[in-house]
Amino acid sequence: MALHRRALLLIALAAVTLAATLGVLLTTGSGGGPASADAAATKTVRINIKDMAFSKTKITITVGTKVKWTNRDDMKHNATTSQKGGPKGKLLATGKSYTWTATRTGTFKYHCTPHPWMKGTIVVKKRAS
Repeated sequence: MALHRRALLLIALAAVTLAATLGVLLTTGSGGGPASADAAATKTVRINIKDMAFSKTKITITVGTKVKWTNRDDMKHNATTSQKGGPKGKLLATGKSYTWTATRTGTFKYHCTPHPWMKGTIVVKKRAS
């Protein structure tokens, strides 16, 4: 009986691990297109900075979601806005990251200070009740 329970527990654990892995893979793509509100299920949306561009230029998330920018370029970049409550990243060296947590709803337009043509938009919605 104990062996049967252990086997069921291992199967359940494997199913949960597989579901979590698939969820992350399906919601945190690295393409340049928009990310859906489903990305909020992972609690962190990752944006790479490479080749003088943000890997995602528009994302929609919910309050409480984190956005993490990582500089994969060979020069310093940041993600910042003057809007209240928006990201205020400092210049990042290669391989360094900046994480911002969405604490209020709204549309936040951000840019890279030394490269103002590098732009992105974050739409923050209320969490579903």
